[in-house]
Amino acid sequence: KTCQLLGSIDVLVNNCGVGANLDHEEGRAIVCQTAENLDSADFDRVMAINFKSAVWFVKHSVPRMPRNDGSAIISASSIWSRGKLHYALPYAASKSALSTAAMNWAHQFAPIRSVGIVIGGIDTPMLRTNPNGTKEVAEQTLLKRVGAPEEVAEAYLFAAACRYITATEIVVDGGSFNR
Repeated sequence: KTCQLLGSIDVLVNNCGVGANLDHEEGRAIVCQTAENLDSADFDRVMAINFKSAVWFVKHSVPRMPRNDGSAIISASSIWSRGKLHYALPYAASKSALSTAAMNWAHQFAPIRSVGIVIGGIDTPMLRTNPNGTKEVAEQTLLKRVGAPEEVAEAYLFAAACRYITATEIVVDGGSFNR
């Protein structure tokens, strides 16, 4: 109904994600698990929120997007998608799948553009679930600090506005050593 009221969708931002270290309802780790400790339901939950939700948003939004280079699909990936953190398989796999999908969508839906935003440590409640998270992430970047949400927003705005950018990723991570 919203699309009927507002018309077309010019920019779709897939920014859904779960990555907290704890399931607060049950008080146990769900994301930061090694392969031998994975739980099938937890893995499915992370994949559903981080990846499948984006697939469904794209499926239902693209028919309402103008077929021109002013339209864009922007998807939030993560430096963890590079697979260097062995204890975060569900999160890393979901974000890697999203990066792959973003490149696929650029080819499938051109001239609608698709750009992945690969995000590093940003000062969010998710990062702060680890008491040492902010300090640890800052030490692992060239800029020696975590990013601000506004800095990620600037990357989204750039991707949405630059009509000659597609089928690529923009890395917003302060020069993280984890990529």
